[in-house]
Amino acid sequence: YIDVLGFSLDGGTKEVFESIRTPANFEHVIGTIKEWIKVQKIYNPDLLLRTSTTLSKMNIEDLPNIVETVGEAINEVGGRWDSIYCQPVVIEDYQSVELKKITLEHVPLETGRDILKETEKVAIKYNIRLDIPQSIYEMFGYNSKSESVNINEEKKQEPEVLKEAFCDKLSNGYLSYDLNGRVGFACCFMDKKYWRDLIERYNIPDYKNPDIIY
Repeated sequence: YIDVLGFSLDGGTKEVFESIRTPANFEHVIGTIKEWIKVQKIYNPDLLLRTSTTLSKMNIEDLPNIVETVGEAINEVGGRWDSIYCQPVVIEDYQSVELKKITLEHVPLETGRDILKETEKVAIKYNIRLDIPQSIYEMFGYNSKSESVNINEEKKQEPEVLKEAFCDKLSNGYLSYDLNGRVGFACCFMDKKYWRDLIERYNIPDYKNPDIIY
């Protein structure tokens, strides 16, 4: 009875993953993902499997490896994957000032562009859709998304039932909507300073309600 199952995967290598997800074990998580791919094949072929990655200076260079790791798991077990979702890390005012050093603003523009290009190549290789907020592309001045964003829709024999999609206009992407246009949820960690950007961009009169912002 599960429609969507997501895994937090903040690194595609043991070193990066375990440095962020302490004390998680990289091999255990990848093993669990493989087991769920098997379950998907046997019990629920419509189950959408996804990973979610919070990108920061600590792990953005590992993003192609995240896609590679998921892709290799699919090839080994023989299942399918819906998407790899990414969001930029958001450091709130109440958190340590030192944490602000890991935000994507501290990643060189050329480095960010190269990483996005490489990630898209790997996504195409494994036929995995990338769900990356437009704000990340804009941050690094990279405007040409590749076909990997919609690769599942293009290559499948049967039309894909897209149960849910993330808004790629938000800073962290955390509003979802379905095919009928209904807004699903708003992330409780979305700081109001990010709402302000949307308010000014779209002339929104009431910024107290995330649904209205959407």
